[in-house]
Amino acid sequence: MTTVRTVLTIAALTLREASRRRVLLALAVLTVALLLSTVISPMASGVIAVGLFGATWIAGVVGGIGESLGNDAVSHVGTVSRMLLPTDGLWRGAMHGFQDPSALLQFGGPESGAFPFLSEAPLTAIYLAWAALWVAMVWGLAAASFLRKDL
Repeated sequence: MTTVRTVLTIAALTLREASRRRVLLALAVLTVALLLSTVISPMASGVIAVGLFGATWIAGVVGGIGESLGNDAVSHVGTVSRMLLPTDGLWRGAMHGFQDPSALLQFGGPESGAFPFLSEAPLTAIYLAWAALWVAMVWGLAAASFLRKDL
């Protein structure tokens, strides 16, 4: 009985952490849309923000393929995209929290980095801090842009 309780507790903690990362992911996309809405129409800024999210996700998949093939130049595409717009890194961190640990073994073991719905490792505290700082910087740019805009 205690084993079941322990497993359920670990699962609840994992889901809670993954949900927090999804919230940070949503904040990242919303702050990009907010910043863009100071320059272009709000509808267009939302479309562009979602497009950037998709482009960053694809760049992360390309980077994972580069890692699987041992191609450093291609794997750097994913790394750079995760730093410029942290949505792919946050997506992978949230998916790590939601996924079953045996899923990595089922889909190819350590070489499954190119698989876009699995993540090998949880996010580091440094990356989470960078993502939070990134959101704060973009939000600050949007606020400064709104202050200068003639409404």
